[in-house]
Order: sequence, then C-alpha cells, then structure tokens
Amino acid sequence: MSLDSDSAAKVELLKHVPLFEGCSDAELSDIADVAAPHSFPAGKELIAEGDHEHREFFVIVKGNVDIIRGGQKVNELSDGDFFGEIQLLADTPRLASVVTTSDVTALVVTEDSFRHVITTVPTIAVKMVYPLAEMVAYYARQA
Repeated sequence: MSLDSDSAAKVELLKHVPLFEGCSDAELSDIADVAAPHSFPAGKELIAEGDHEHREFFVIVKGNVDIIRGGQKVNELSDGDFFGEIQLLADTPRLASVVTTSDVTALVVTEDSFRHVITTVPTIAVKMVYPLAEMVAYYARQA
C-alpha cells in the first residue's frame, strides 16, 4: 500500500489521534490530503527540544522513535503513535527532542498546510477544542 495515493489508509491512521477524535471521515480526509508520507533513517533527529521554528505534526506509520527531554529518554513511540500536535496550534517551543531509533515512515503535516485546512473547513478547529483542552490539562499535571 502506498500512502502517497491512499487517502483511506491515511484517514485510518488519523482516526487514532485524540486531537481529531471528533472529526468525521470527510474532515479526516481533508487532513489526510495535506499529510505527506516521509521516510527517515535511524538516528535522525526529527524534533529538537526548545526549537521554535520547525512546526510539524508526525504520525508514525512504521518504526520507532525516542522522546528525549533534558538529555534523558522519557518515552518511546512506535507504529500508530504521534507527536508534535501541540505545535500545530500553539506558538510554543518544542517540549522534547524526538530521535528515530530505526528507519521510520511517518505522515507529516506542516503548520502552514494544517492552518489552511482549518480555515477552509472550520468545523475541524471547533471539534479540536475539547481534545486540545484535555491535552493542555494533561501536560499541566505533568509539569
């Protein structure tokens, strides 16, 4: 299956992202249209802690990454997991670094393409308010 042309496969991956839990299949398809598959080699830093310029959201299709905060590994993610969702909406620095520990294929959504989607289909933004509030509360409890 090629994710380049398979919108249905992208939609299935996006259904598991809590930020998009209230979105319809049609709305998820709009997001899938701007989600581009990318391949990354093992050892690649996808996100640098504190970075304020690079603002992408990733859904791991295949592979593994480590989440590193303050130089310490705090989590590991694999197939179906995601990261970077907060930076799609909030102008904040990255909370942690993310480094591939194997070859990784991921769907990548840039901030610009995502903002275009939510201005074109504003119902997506409305449906993201509750899940986003839950995420903010979760991160606040972790601090």
